[in-house]
Amino acid sequence: PTLKSVTNAGDPRFEYDPITGNSEGLLIESQATNLYLNSSDMTGNSGAKVNVDLNVAVGPTGGLTADALRLDANDASQHYRQYNFTAAASTSYTFSVYVKADGLNYIAVRSNNLFASNFTYFNLSSGTVEGSPAMTSTVESVGNGWHRISVNATTTGSGTASFIVYITDSASSTTVATGDSYRAVLGTGIQVEASSAPSSLISTSGAT
Repeated sequence: PTLKSVTNAGDPRFEYDPITGNSEGLLIESQATNLYLNSSDMTGNSGAKVNVDLNVAVGPTGGLTADALRLDANDASQHYRQYNFTAAASTSYTFSVYVKADGLNYIAVRSNNLFASNFTYFNLSSGTVEGSPAMTSTVESVGNGWHRISVNATTTGSGTASFIVYITDSASSTTVATGDSYRAVLGTGIQVEASSAPSSLISTSGAT
């Protein structure tokens, strides 16, 4: 679309299709709520074999808000963090987070409590979804090596639901061969919303 010129300063400028001349109107995003209570803290509610280094890198918004999810020294192990939220029954939820490779090029997201257990693998080097996951999954480049990844799943009941993030070195396994206490994935901007797709970032700072 092309931005329509106006005669008088202050008049609204609408996008329009230069071929048909039809107005595209104004793009207004619907209201959304982030159900995850502490969006900038990647520590989560539980997990195993991941060292979380808080506020160690510049995030996609330009602030020092990115955490490092770093392998510990355990070999042949799953390294993960779990993120909980309160869910209603039979509801579609989208989990999204901004991530960047920092020694590890892969991340897996699993739908867990109150969801069918499914996995999606993301390649942070190429910015792609790996394979054909059961969940609707997206990845979007937002610049400077950062990607926003998302998965969508529908609850089977109400109560405490969760998504799990695994840091890994494989496009098909959550088990890391060598825990070197060094390689990591950077992350920030956790978001869970009752929708079929992620909305713009909604920051939260409550207690988890």
